[in-house]
Amino acid sequence: MYHLSWLRRGFLLSAVVILLLTTVGFSEGLPIDLDLKRLSSTMCYAMVNDLINAPERYEGQRIRLHGYFQRYHAEGKDSCRLLAVDTTSCCLDDGSVSIEFTAEEELLATLVPGQAFELIGIIRMQPHGAQNIAVIAAESIVPLDGMVSDIQW
Repeated sequence: MYHLSWLRRGFLLSAVVILLLTTVGFSEGLPIDLDLKRLSSTMCYAMVNDLINAPERYEGQRIRLHGYFQRYHAEGKDSCRLLAVDTTSCCLDDGSVSIEFTAEEELLATLVPGQAFELIGIIRMQPHGAQNIAVIAAESIVPLDGMVSDIQW
């Protein structure tokens, strides 16, 4: 029969706790279900692309990600978008995808178009024509240093 010493058990338990904390993430005590902040720009781009193409998989999850702020006007309405950029692609047109988010005006007041920021929010479904799309309901917006124009292609 295999017997672990107390020291080994403590080490094993500590490793499991650290693993859980680093993969889930927390924001002001609330668990982050999808922490894209820790991913490379290529993986973040791929995850946002999947979120757009299969939004029902992610509904109700809390997400944290970095991107660039955009204001968008279409079909008579204004919207805010987070632009996720794959910096390994050849150019902005081929290596970017954006997702809509909603936020209180006081959260948006700190951002200018093209500015880098961190967004934490809940993924919600919103009707759009004959289908539903994913929209992130912002809980927190933190401006970051950098502009989309700073990316070296």
